[in-house]
Amino acid sequence: MDPQSVERPPSVLLAHRMQGHPVLVVGGGVVAQQRLEKLVPTGARVTLVADHFTAAVEQTALQCPQQVRLVRERYRESHLNLEPYWRLILVCLPSGAANHSDDAKGQSKSESDSEKVYRDAKRVFGAQQSVNVADVPALCDFYFGADTSGCPTGKGEGQLGSMQLLVSSNGVAPRYAALVRDELVRHLGELPLAQSLDRLDELRAAVREEAPGPEMVAVRMDWVCALTDRLGLRGAASMDVQEELKKFKDYCKERGEQVKSPSQDN
Repeated sequence: MDPQSVERPPSVLLAHRMQGHPVLVVGGGVVAQQRLEKLVPTGARVTLVADHFTAAVEQTALQCPQQVRLVRERYRESHLNLEPYWRLILVCLPSGAANHSDDAKGQSKSESDSEKVYRDAKRVFGAQQSVNVADVPALCDFYFGADTSGCPTGKGEGQLGSMQLLVSSNGVAPRYAALVRDELVRHLGELPLAQSLDRLDELRAAVREEAPGPEMVAVRMDWVCALTDRLGLRGAASMDVQEELKKFKDYCKERGEQVKSPSQDN
């Protein structure tokens, strides 16, 4: 049976906070540039290792010198020591390139350059090191998927704002996942998502300030969830934050919960 045809279990889709964290990209071509386009907006510090870089990669490095470092050398294991750790290691090399080396017994073996980077990373940092080898699902600890970062929302009043969506095929059909992503964005473009997120963010911060104790966490979450459901996808954008905050205070008093009084501000 073809191992690629075996049904894969679902992945856990996570939003990684990358600001300030180092990422190693081995490769300097089109795929490496695509990775840069995803990573630079997150605030990650990206090191690219390759003996050649495309003009687009060079331009990105010039525009973001504090975030992007180019190492103009063919990959060696010692490049893994350029940082004390790597949040992610991304391998963007042609999968057919062969690297010849000797094993512990002195016997010659052949593996692709991509496989070598993967094995080196696991040997140096351990099995927990997250590595993604482009176009080789078997050597991917995670998949990028098709996300909405930098994706146009079309002609509507809406923009995604801080909302990010990810569609993943679990490495089966990345381009098809991108088509699904584009279709979703076309529909969402008419919604006032950015304004809604801003209002809800402001309200949640105010609610936390009024009822800050850990014993109030469940109360806050339940109330905000119920309000969000009631407002729906369009109602949150026009919400009066102060009016809803007053309702929250009344709700807490009805339940006998303690909220901060005006005198506590002094």
